[in-house]
Amino acid sequence: MSTRPKVRIERDSMGEMEVPADALYGASTMRAVLNFPISGLGFPRSFFPGP
Repeated sequence: MSTRPKVRIERDSMGEMEVPADALYGASTMRAVLNFPISGLGFPRSFFPGP
């Protein structure tokens, strides 16, 4: 049985988007991530400062 990652719904001028629940960004950034997968490489979690 697989579990679905926790998400939250963010809204912007283009509508609703599912964003990871622990993400520090919203719908516009999520759209950019999905629309512009240039290198396929991401930043390691340690790159981002903690709360």
